[in-house]
Amino acid sequence: MKKNIFFLISLAVFLTGNEACKKEGCTDFNAANYNTQAKKNKGCQYRFVSTIEVSGVPARKQSGDSWDEDGSGPDLKLNFGKNSSMGYDFTTEVKIDSLSAVLISNLNTPFTDEVWKFELIDDDTLADSDIILVGTFHPLQKGQTGNFISVGSDKLKIHINYIIH
Repeated sequence: MKKNIFFLISLAVFLTGNEACKKEGCTDFNAANYNTQAKKNKGCQYRFVSTIEVSGVPARKQSGDSWDEDGSGPDLKLNFGKNSSMGYDFTTEVKIDSLSAVLISNLNTPFTDEVWKFELIDDDTLADSDIILVGTFHPLQKGQTGNFISVGSDKLKIHINYIIH
């Protein structure tokens, strides 16, 4: 009987002590502060899109034609989403006749740890929209500094700004 009581007390001490030794941290790999060594989930922070800055859009299409029939600039809109999705999960509002713009997306756009795709378009309501730039990016890639992701080409730049909470 004494052996059973000793065994139960020892087991209780071991289990309680073992629980206290678990390292706390974020165990969600989609979080900005994911910790591979954490065993107990606590305090995860996520990246949410805030604004998207577009600059360096050419004044004319590659063909030399104007973006719109009236000769005005492109009506900028950015569609983006997980590369695994059939379409685009998120979109911004349209900025009319702009070669650069700050675009606003749904602030509840959380980034996940996978490749994302984007398309910057000239959004024409009366005609087919023209694709200005397409590409992919990885929002949780290691080594990023600052609270933005840069994509684009030599002249055309897209900065996807995000907040962490």
